[in-house]
Amino acid sequence: MIDKQITDKCKAKLIAVARANGTIAYSDLANQIGVANQSIGRYLNAIYEEEIALGHPDLTVVVVYSKTGMGRYNSRGGPAQSIRVDPDNQSDVQAYKAELERVYRHW
Repeated sequence: MIDKQITDKCKAKLIAVARANGTIAYSDLANQIGVANQSIGRYLNAIYEEEIALGHPDLTVVVVYSKTGMGRYNSRGGPAQSIRVDPDNQSDVQAYKAELERVYRHW
């Protein structure tokens, strides 16, 4: 079971990042909300599922690896973590960037 207060804090941070048309590294997000790096995914999955159920774009795409500038997943409305982003696959990169733009326009 995940802590709703931490999930809410995480979502608020993601919204702030999206409103600034920015991104945040996984490790920075984990540090700012006070969780271990390896546990950040459970909070992101909960936020993803909530946002998709509301018909919103995938807010979690603002969380990225510093090395690639992209997140690990862009599940495109499917189950959480169902589609990995391959930074060497041009169609994955284009889909990721398109979803990120949708997030910026929405928030």
